[in-house]
Formats: sequence, C-alpha cells, structure tokens
Amino acid sequence: MDTPSFLNALFRFSDRRNTPSLIYCDNGSNLIGAKNVLAQGMNNLDSTRIEGELARKGIKWEHSPPSAPWQNGVTEKMVHLTKRILYALVERRTLTDFSLISFLSGVERILNDRPITPLSDDCRDFAALSPSAILHGCLDTSLPADRFLKTDEYRDCWRSVQRLLDMFWSRWTKEYLPLLQSRKKWTLSGRNLKVGDLVLVHNENLPRGSWPKAIVEKVFPDGDGMVRRVEIRTATSSAMRDVRRLCLLEGSE
Repeated sequence: MDTPSFLNALFRFSDRRNTPSLIYCDNGSNLIGAKNVLAQGMNNLDSTRIEGELARKGIKWEHSPPSAPWQNGVTEKMVHLTKRILYALVERRTLTDFSLISFLSGVERILNDRPITPLSDDCRDFAALSPSAILHGCLDTSLPADRFLKTDEYRDCWRSVQRLLDMFWSRWTKEYLPLLQSRKKWTLSGRNLKVGDLVLVHNENLPRGSWPKAIVEKVFPDGDGMVRRVEIRTATSSAMRDVRRLCLLEGSE
C-alpha cells in the first residue's frame, strides 16, 4: 500500500467505472487500531502527491477529520460491517488469488444490488433503484445459478467460492436489515409504516440476491396509535405481517 499502487488502483477503477468528481477518504490516523500493515500502509500514502495527480484529472480529494469515522455516515457503517463479516469468513481459510478475487467481486455485487429507493412515487411495479443500477444503467435481477451446500466448501474452487458468498449473504442480511429498522426508546415516538410505503420483507429462506419487496396496503394501529402489524401486497400475493419483519426502504421519504 504505497502511493503508486494506490494511484494505479484508483485509475483502474476510473477506467472501468468512469472518473469520479469527488472522493471521500478516511484520515490515516483513523486506522491506528487496525491491522499494523494496513495502518502503516495508509500512513505512508503521500497525500500531497495524490492530490496533485487527482487534481490534474479534475478529481477533488477530501479527507474526513481524524478520529471521526461517523463523518462518513452510512458508508463507514457499511465498510465496518462488511470487513467484520469478511474477516470472520476467510480468517481460517486458504484462498487462491483467483478465488479471493472472485469472492470479493461477488461481495461487491451483493452490496451494490441492495435496493435504496423507489424508482418513482408510483411503486406498484415494486421496482427499486440500486447502486448497481446507477453504475451500469440497468436493473439486473438475476439470481445464482444453483443452490450451494455445506459440502461445497470442500469441493472445487468455483463451488466453494459460491458457498462462501451464500454465507456472506446470510450474515450480511441478518446484520444489515436491522440497521434499516429504527429502534426507539418507549419514551420516544418513531415513524409508523403508512399505506403506500415500499418495504423490504425479511425472509431468511430466499436465495442469495433476493430482495422481496411489498407495498403496505393497510395499517392496524393499536390503542396507543402505534402500528405493529400491517397488510402487505407482494408481486404475487397479500399477507399480514408484523412490522418487525419489514424494513422501510431507504430513501422512501
């Protein structure tokens, strides 16, 4: 992790994804508590040289303040969550270079395929925008070609990588979806689900990459005015669900 390697990686990104106009970056001192090699590598980066190289390409380079990771908002939370799951999954596994690249590419897709906001105010088609759609200009709803079992962890590298991705998906959805469900103390009032809201339906039995969405058709407030159950309509049926199994889609308001 020296300056030339960082610049090469960044320019490869620009060649594939187009040149960004603004890059937010952690301050190196934020990584004191990280692994020594990573922390030392980030501290060795020559920010002056990097800023000069990026300025010639019209890219603005902006550091977050030291010891303030919350300045990066949801991005920092996503990075922290992803790193924690990656470390838990691969710490004791030996992956070849190609297996690791394939695994990280699959993780990238999982993260970028998450729905973030409805495509329009009229959500009857259940379509939602994702980071992948912004990057590629189209919605890709394809799912894995097969189901992968625990025994696949010990088979050829393709199936073992796919099994690892299934494990990442399972862990990531269990830890990511609760972030979308705001939890308030009983003394504080939160937002109730409303008729017409587009929600994600938590279902642990669906395959990797499935983001089941539904429209809230009816709400049932209790005596305190709190909505604890709703009637939803999916693309194929209607059902009653507890609000704890639903996540209001990010950016729906």
